[in-house]
Amino acid sequence: MKANHINPRPGIAALALAIALAPTACTTGGSEPPVNTITQQQANERTEQYIRDVVSVISPKPRLEPLSHEEAGDCSDPTDNGPQGRVIANRSHWLRDIPKNDNPAVINTVLTWWSDHNFTIITDDRPAANYVQAENKTDGFRMYLRESAQGGLSLGATSPCVWPNGTPEPKP
Repeated sequence: MKANHINPRPGIAALALAIALAPTACTTGGSEPPVNTITQQQANERTEQYIRDVVSVISPKPRLEPLSHEEAGDCSDPTDNGPQGRVIANRSHWLRDIPKNDNPAVINTVLTWWSDHNFTIITDDRPAANYVQAENKTDGFRMYLRESAQGGLSLGATSPCVWPNGTPEPKP
C-alpha cells in the first residue's frame, strides 16, 4: 500500500504524520461497542520502548533529538466512526550522527527489526523516497522511518486510540 508523501520538514512532517495516522489508528468499526484498551500511560511507555528497541540495533548508534512528543493526542475524529474520548501517544525523533550514505543500511536494519518483532510493512516508498512505515500485528502501534530532503533520518511511533484509563468513560 502506498501512502501520500508528506513534506519532510521537521514540524510539518511530525504534524502531518500524526494527522495521517490518527484516523486510521482509531477505527473501531462504527457500531461495535467500546472495548477496553491499554491505558494512556501504557501507550506512552510502549511508544518510547519501541523507539528505544529500534534504536538499539542501529549502527552507528544515533543520538536521538526530539522532533515531536504527544502524551494524549485527541483521537475523537468523527470520521473514524469510533467512540469519543480516546487518545493517542505519538513520538518522533531525529536520528542524529548517522552519515547520510549509511541511510539505506539503517533502513534495512529497521525493516529487519520490524519483521522480527511482529510488524507488517504497510508503506515502502523506496527507491523513489526513503520512507517506510509498519504496524504491529498484535497491538496496532505504528512506526515510521523517513529520510528528509537533507538526508536526515527521523523515526516515530504512534499508538492506536486508547482510553485514558483503559476503559470507556461512563455515560452521564
